[in-house]
Amino acid sequence: MPGPIRKPLFHPTAGTVINPEAVEIFAKGVRRIKRLARVGKNRWYDRQLLGYSSELMGALRLKPWERDPLDVVGFDRPWSWLEGELELADWRHAMELRDQLLAATRMAGRKAAAEPSPAA
Repeated sequence: MPGPIRKPLFHPTAGTVINPEAVEIFAKGVRRIKRLARVGKNRWYDRQLLGYSSELMGALRLKPWERDPLDVVGFDRPWSWLEGELELADWRHAMELRDQLLAATRMAGRKAAAEPSPAA
């Protein structure tokens, strides 16, 4: 006699979720990228930015092989060495996430500016 039939669980939030934690980490990463550009340092070797990138990927539930949205900050077109269709699709996905995170960052900034500061 066969055992019970197993049904897969329904996970509605199993995909990429833009949440306040991800928006905050992204904003820190963008500020770090701008600071590194201002002082003329290479962003690809910065440990603090790498930490933000890792945190952001965890907050967005990205897979290790997916491109991080912080990687595409400051770039409008894919890098010249991205040739395959899968690589370009990954780039476009990162660009979409970047645009959504930038919009959420702007919205969070507007909300913070609109709220009255507490009297000390």
